[in-house]
Amino acid sequence: MKTSPEIRAKRVPVSTQLQSGQTTELMALATTLQAGLRTALEELAALHDFKEGVWLDELETVLINDASNIWNEGLPMDAELRALDGGR
Repeated sequence: MKTSPEIRAKRVPVSTQLQSGQTTELMALATTLQAGLRTALEELAALHDFKEGVWLDELETVLINDASNIWNEGLPMDAELRALDGGR
């Protein structure tokens, strides 16, 4: 997957603010996004004949950079770190 460095450089940080009582909504959203992301990744892998390569390394770098460029207000730091660490 080729993504222009200029496009990545223009991405602004995402900022979210957790409101009281939003835990259920956020869990539903995370579940939905996880399913959509899995489908998108499977389709992308199929385009590359399910073979690793530079495209996968580039995608990993972009996903990690994007995830670390999100600021959350109202979300405990330990919960944010668990989310970035794959829920462990």
